[in-house]
Amino acid sequence: MPGVLVGGSSTDPSIIYTIDYRYDASGNSWDDIDVLKLSGNVAYLQSQTTARRLVGNVIVQNDTAYTTAQEYTGC
Repeated sequence: MPGVLVGGSSTDPSIIYTIDYRYDASGNSWDDIDVLKLSGNVAYLQSQTTARRLVGNVIVQNDTAYTTAQEYTGC
């Protein structure tokens, strides 16, 4: 399963939401909000939204994931 579990669907218990944090060789970061469908021991990617910012807290309500995002420019 990619990323960190942040919630699940209230109407379909086999649907979960995760955030996957990625970095490239140059130090750039991307956060993906993924929707996965669980079937047995396998998670199938249903959709992926890439945020070119740092994703904050995620709240899943019904079948919608809400989040905040901020640009990170270093210290």
